[in-house]
Amino acid sequence: MPIGFVLLTVRLGQEKEIFKKLVKIPEILETNPVLGECDFLLKIKGKNRKEMSKMIMEKIKSIKGTRLAEFLPSKKYREGK
Repeated sequence: MPIGFVLLTVRLGQEKEIFKKLVKIPEILETNPVLGECDFLLKIKGKNRKEMSKMIMEKIKSIKGTRLAEFLPSKKYREGK
């Protein structure tokens, strides 16, 4: 199953509340709070990129207090190529 990553930025002071909601979403494999320009690094799964993009819009960006979500789909390499 394809995986991807999301750099998520949220409103100041809402990190803990949003974290509690993110960990309940089954498509999110890892929820990592980070320091820097974004607040969370998420590892997600989906059938394909389109499904992952849809999930980001419907389940992540719909959480009150989220500001920016940058989707980084994982690229699959084949051995020897």
